Amino acid sequence: MSNKKGINHLTLEASEEAFEYLQALLKSGELSELLGVSVLDVREIPITETKALNQIKQPENVNLRQWFAGMVEAGWLAIEQLLDPQQVELAFGFRNAISIVRAQKIDLGMQLARESVALVVILPPEADEEVDIVVQVHPLGQTHLPQGVQLLVSDKSGNQLEARSREADNFIQLEFSAKDGESFSVTVILKEVRVTQEFII
Repeated sequence: MSNKKGINHLTLEASEEAFEYLQALLKSGELSELLGVSVLDVREIPITETKALNQIKQPENVNLRQWFAGMVEAGWLAIEQLLDPQQVELAFGFRNAISIVRAQKIDLGMQLARESVALVVILPPEADEEVDIVVQVHPLGQTHLPQGVQLLVSDKSGNQLEARSREADNFIQLEFSAKDGESFSVTVILKEVRVTQEFII
């Protein structure tokens, strides 16, 4: 659902019969009465378009090399600003406490009851030609991730790493290394919603 100039747009998946029934309710005026809001139109959207609506690409590439110089893109916060102390402890594990760590909130959409998670990126304290990188996904506002959250890391050569949350997982993570100038993407998936962020090191 989006809101622009006071107009709400609601996207639903429905059978042809259900769509025709909604149209009939609209014509009779019953739809507005049932929903308690003024409904202006009901229209059909091809399934290919609705899938595209659920594929979200973050607006800019994140240059991780700049993080070593203290230059971090907007929206990437200190981990303590998003996660509670117990989650912060889980994120660090046995790593160096002075590692560079940033987190970003990811909203997975109205379709999933405003499910939100935190994407965490952990870098070593100093840059090298090849950098060890850890990416994690943590729940926000609850103890465990929803079952079936996927975390994908893909490079330009088509290589891919994947982690998937099971029941009662506190977080999921992937560890890998990237060379200077190498780019990769991180994708978080839950059901039909995909959020992708591009990175370069």
